[in-house]
Amino acid sequence: MLMMNPGIFTPRGLLRAAALLIACTLAGCGGADDRHDERRAPRYRGVTYDVIALSLGGKGTEAVVHHNGITADGKVAGTIDARDGSLHAFLYDGKTMIDLGTMGGTASEAHAINQRGQVVGRAFGPGWSRAFLYDGTMRDLGNFGGTEALAADINESGQVTGYATGADGARHAFLYRDGQLKQLATPDGGASVGWVINGAGQVAGDFHGDARVQLGFFDEACGCIKPLGTLGGAESLVYGLNDAGHVIGVSDTADGRRHAFLYRDGAMVDFGTFGGAASFAAAINEAGLVVGDADTASGEARAFVYDGKALRELGTFGGTESRADSVNGAGQVVGFARTSGGEPRAFSWTAVDGMVDLNTRIPGAPRDLVLSGAGAVSDSGDIVAYSNFGLVLLRVRR
Repeated sequence: MLMMNPGIFTPRGLLRAAALLIACTLAGCGGADDRHDERRAPRYRGVTYDVIALSLGGKGTEAVVHHNGITADGKVAGTIDARDGSLHAFLYDGKTMIDLGTMGGTASEAHAINQRGQVVGRAFGPGWSRAFLYDGTMRDLGNFGGTEALAADINESGQVTGYATGADGARHAFLYRDGQLKQLATPDGGASVGWVINGAGQVAGDFHGDARVQLGFFDEACGCIKPLGTLGGAESLVYGLNDAGHVIGVSDTADGRRHAFLYRDGAMVDFGTFGGAASFAAAINEAGLVVGDADTASGEARAFVYDGKALRELGTFGGTESRADSVNGAGQVVGFARTSGGEPRAFSWTAVDGMVDLNTRIPGAPRDLVLSGAGAVSDSGDIVAYSNFGLVLLRVRR
């Protein structure tokens, strides 16, 4: 797992990364019936992919790529285990894997990339972490007098949000633009984190409110703070934001459950569940489609798409669980779903094709390759997937 500094905030996307890492580990137990056989040509009808290995010399079993870790032209940024086993941020520029380094520390991680190939994340060592922006070199974005910082997201203009600590150790959300690190004020001056930024420079994140709970906030890059509220419970946490200013996340309900929400037009929409206790919103696209997972009455997580009106369950491959982790501008969804035997398999879902096992769309792949999950999909349809061979990019055959 990625090493994280302790604190009051849970970094965006780690719940999804943990699920995919577990799926990748379990994929090794897949039987021969799930392997590829090119003699079965009908399996490859529809969109097919070439497989490109993404590696820095390690096994790739600790790799994590967030849903905003891929560009429309197939650049990828994430975190992967290097040859010596340490975790390094990387950039795949479409041809070459680039090790972004550690700024003299023990490890680094990449959280997001924009179309220009600029990457943000953090490097860390014993007792410190530094937010970075990579645009050919790894730049330290600074802090507010403390020893800890993280860059969480970047927009197409190169504006960055994240958090940095002050001399007292408290975390403060920031907006980095025009070479300057600006602290975003909160209503009570308490600790805060910026998790996501959209094209207009609007930021959404978390802050520690008067009741000492985490509450979502929305900053309009004008110094104006909008507490998002909750679904009746103690706290809400932000996971996504689009250019329309729609925010997604999870919030406690009045009965102590945790539900996915969409904040739009000044109000929270409770996604509810499929009869179970909890739901989770993982990503939102510019059209307002939201993907994630929700529990059934028997406690099984099922992938969903929310189209602004209702949840649509995406199904499984005969098993009990599925999770959606990313959606592109065309509404293509990727994640993982279990087979009837319990094995995780990477899927792609569209309204036309439904849920497709990506293992059935890779002619010419190594016989023993098993894709266990998918973490990111570009607007052109390229997909970052986890496998028993490590991290791979599935590039659409054109």
